[in-house]
Amino acid sequence: MKRYNLDLLKEQCGDDKGFFNEMLDIFVRSTMEGITEMEVALKKNDIKMLGHYAHKIVSPCRHIEAKNLITLLKEMETSADKNELTSERASFLIEKVKTEASDLIGDLKGEYV
Repeated sequence: MKRYNLDLLKEQCGDDKGFFNEMLDIFVRSTMEGITEMEVALKKNDIKMLGHYAHKIVSPCRHIEAKNLITLLKEMETSADKNELTSERASFLIEKVKTEASDLIGDLKGEYV
């Protein structure tokens, strides 16, 4: 089973293959930057910012229906907002996000047109 669904993105891009590829590039770049920002926030023990960065990544994930990533990121965001996210749990979730994102990005490389 695929980790994503590109139907909505393809519909939004129409026949513009360059725009479709650009949107995939933006997803990849913003996801990797967001993960780096989450790691920095965790090192600073800034759980609020960690939740903020998780929130920023969720929206692009919704565009490609990356459900596994959305679930992990929403847990991080919600727990951070409620001041219930421990650094141990945040570290665990970031590692899971990194693994899932890496696998997803690897899969997406075959989708470029």
